Parts: sequence; structure tokens; C-alpha cells
Amino acid sequence: MHYLIPALEGGGATAVAWTGSGHAGDPDLRIDIDALHERVGGKFELTIPGFRLPPGRVTALIGPNGSGKSTLLSYLLGMRTATRGSIRVLGHQPGKLPIRERVRIGVQLQDAGYNDIYLVRDIRKLHQAAYPRSRDDVFQAFGVTELGASRFGSLSSGEKQRVQLAMAMAHGPDLMIFDEPTSNLDPHFEGVFCELLRKQAAENATLACLFVSHSPRAVAVCDDVLFLRAGGVEHYGRKEVVVDDMFGSVGCSFTGRAEARAAVERALASVPDIRARRTRDETLTVHGGEGLREAASAAARNIELDRFMVWSTDASDLLESIKND
Repeated sequence: MHYLIPALEGGGATAVAWTGSGHAGDPDLRIDIDALHERVGGKFELTIPGFRLPPGRVTALIGPNGSGKSTLLSYLLGMRTATRGSIRVLGHQPGKLPIRERVRIGVQLQDAGYNDIYLVRDIRKLHQAAYPRSRDDVFQAFGVTELGASRFGSLSSGEKQRVQLAMAMAHGPDLMIFDEPTSNLDPHFEGVFCELLRKQAAENATLACLFVSHSPRAVAVCDDVLFLRAGGVEHYGRKEVVVDDMFGSVGCSFTGRAEARAAVERALASVPDIRARRTRDETLTVHGGEGLREAASAAARNIELDRFMVWSTDASDLLESIKND
């Protein structure tokens, strides 16, 4: 809670090359992780060789369930203390940031909240008291103003999430950390979040953001991707580069009987630069380079299928691959 209302404290695996700006020890880095290797719970190991989040970058933290995303956030927020490697948040050890630095952070967590009997308008007053800046337009965009007379405990899960996101974003922080920010939001407010994040990133060159998400719409806003699997870094870099490395530029799917899918496999056997393929239920999905587009379309014309789709790859392919792990 101190990250959400900082002024109240005391008062109330693969090594991946990275081409982004910033370097280890840079005082301007919002997050700086070097050689983090921690055993958690006796068996699970979290290994982050290096991660730098400079100002002006939005990074999506993605990966299958159990990959270490929430564990990493717990280290960044000082809920766990690293014993091997180093972590710095705004130049300080997590959990030991002075108040003047904590007001530069906005955090939304899945299990965070407020006293159930607090009125929403009083929670808003906490924000106004805690920060030098408290933007009305952010609270209005999330529909928090009209919830003012409601007690926090009476809100739906989506309404609570909207309050928490407004509290995390309305003071114009230099670092925002979110854990599944759109998980309980309907499509309208998911769009509100994405647009506000995009707008704040464009307006504030000092802002950096790290967020966990399984939403293609949210991940589309990010600049970079940190992809974890089994506690290690599988991919790390600019979103477009990660997508191209994993999938190429084209994706296609073929839905039909087993013999039809086998015929598609034979038709595509000579296509170069196929990056990934999988079969689930009655659908074969194939990813690859631009040459796949014409070959897939030709196969679909000549083979009896129930359904055929072809598309240009994007963040949705990253998240679909996680879903099917």
C-alpha cells in the first residue's frame, strides 16, 4: 500500500542481447536488474541475466502461468529481497525508496485494495493528499467520479480495478508497474486504459512502464517484450523483433479433417523459413516468412477445408502461443 499512497508511510534460459538504451549502473534507469538468480520456494528458480527499463519505454512482461512474472514483480516492489544479483528501482534497492522517490511510482496489483468501508470519494482524497498532482481527467476516464458515494467493498471487481488504475496513473508517475491491469475490465475500460497509457507515454518522456498482461490489446501498446518461461528469459527485446524472431511475418490456420491437414502439411513442406507450427483440435496453425502467404493461400484453394485464415503477425501471436502451452 505504501507504493499506492506513499505519503502515508509512518503516518497513518537463454541469454538475450538487448539493443535498448540505458546501461547497467545508469542512474536514470527506472529499473535495473543485473545477474538476478533466486531460488523461490525450494524448487522454482528465477534467473534474469539483465533487464534495463529506461525512460520512454513501455515493456510487457509475458509468459505462461508459473513462468515467474508475479515473482519478479514481488522483487521489484520489495516484497522479496534479492540475495544473488542486484535490483535497483529509481536507483534504489526495492523496498527502501525514500518518500520523495515513491511518489514517482504508480502501482496496480491483483491483490491490492482499500478498506472495504472507505467511500470511493475519500480514497480519491487520499490521492490528492499524497501527491503533488492528481489529474481529474484520469479519474473521470475510468468512471471513478460517479462511484464516489459507493463504499469500496460494495464495488464489483471491475470497478475496484478502475479505482486502483486511476490511483496508479493520475499523479503522472515516472514509473508504472501493473499486474494484469485489464483482467477485470470490460472492453470499453480496457480501451480507456490502453489509450491513457499510450497518451501518458507520448506526453511524458520520463515515463517508463512495466506491466504483466495476457491482453493483445494492452500488449499492442508496448514498445518491448520480456518473455519469461520457467523462471528464465526466453525472449527480450523490441516487440516487433521478438514477434519476427518467433513467428516471422505471416501466420495462417487451416481447420478441417485430419487428411485435409495432412495434405496441407505436404503442400507446405517445401516452403522455406517456417518458424512454428502446431495442431490443436482440428486446426493446424503455421507461422513463417512472407513466402508462406502465397503458399498457404494456394494450398487452401486446392484442399477441402472447413476454414482458412491468413494474417500478418503481431502481439496476438505471442499471447496465443502462451495460451496453447
